[in-house]
Amino acid sequence: MRKLLILGCMLMLGAAPAASVDVQKTFAKIAPGLKSRVKIAVLLPTRLPASFQGEKIFPIVDRATASGYAVDIALSSDCQGERACSEGFIYGSKSAFKTEDVPPGGTPVRLTSTLVALYHPSRVGAHTSNAYLSWKAKGANYAIALNTGSLADIVVAARGMR
Repeated sequence: MRKLLILGCMLMLGAAPAASVDVQKTFAKIAPGLKSRVKIAVLLPTRLPASFQGEKIFPIVDRATASGYAVDIALSSDCQGERACSEGFIYGSKSAFKTEDVPPGGTPVRLTSTLVALYHPSRVGAHTSNAYLSWKAKGANYAIALNTGSLADIVVAARGMR
């Protein structure tokens, strides 16, 4: 509870609308194909953090089955999840996420008055990891991973998922 309160205060301090980039049209291009194959609600970002300003985004469907999907947020049309061109991922799944996709657990962060997500900060090392935010909604599990993943950045993206 204390961690949730601290994170809530951090978000309140940064409650002024965070700068973001409109990517709704970019992700709308892949939505019909995903919705025709996936049997859960498909949530895709409409906003990405300001750090994406000026970048051309290529959403690449890595996986789409009846039970879920994974989309690479790429900076190149031929990116295959490589760190040099992948800025993160979007996940939706009817069942629990695989640990290799989304780490389990995390610190609670309130996305809305009724929705709490779990946050995993990026880890800095020889290879900096993505930050993750995962939650349950509409009878499924959802997550977003960003390698620009400050808490404020990833919350902007998650709150814009539609």
